[in-house]
Amino acid sequence: MGIELVPNRNEFMSYYIVNHTDQYLECSYWRKLEICNDGEWYEFGGNPWILSSEMIGPDGTQQMEDAWLQQYYPELDEGEYRILLHMCFHEAPDEWMTNEPDENDFYIAYEFFVESKNSD
Repeated sequence: MGIELVPNRNEFMSYYIVNHTDQYLECSYWRKLEICNDGEWYEFGGNPWILSSEMIGPDGTQQMEDAWLQQYYPELDEGEYRILLHMCFHEAPDEWMTNEPDENDFYIAYEFFVESKNSD
């Protein structure tokens, strides 16, 4: 597909999206948190809207930060989670997604684990 999602291990919920294509890649303001239960993914609580979209140019890289996770969910239970990111390719940098789903829209996910803290 030509998209790479690279964790930034230095900061909580920070990662890079690398666009290895010759098109503009929009990562929209829409984010969704899900939890895995018995191998199935389920929406986890009410999810916030992020107020900006990011346009990543051809062969470009963009650092993303989902610090809202700590604000909305300061203590997640132990488990497997993922954040879904709504994406779309564009021919030009001034094109933006509409509110209506498009056949070119797709999603990528950032998966992570929350482990219990030992109090020993």
